[in-house]
Amino acid sequence: MNYLKDNYLKLEDMKFGQLYRGIGRNFNYGSWNGEGFLGDRSKFGEVFEDLEYHYDSDPKHGTFQPLEEVEDL
Repeated sequence: MNYLKDNYLKLEDMKFGQLYRGIGRNFNYGSWNGEGFLGDRSKFGEVFEDLEYHYDSDPKHGTFQPLEEVEDL
């Protein structure tokens, strides 16, 4: 990811079930499920649920940086 932010929310600050706005590879809004962020991904005209991992969990494979908690999407 070449668009990393320094002021993202850290892994230890994540709250189960909370919706976050952030920078992801496939979506910009995701809900934390304790393992990663679930969000809607669009590909070839189809929309499906996808999982992205927090950047702190593995900088090589973590593809989501949460920037803020969101009340409603």
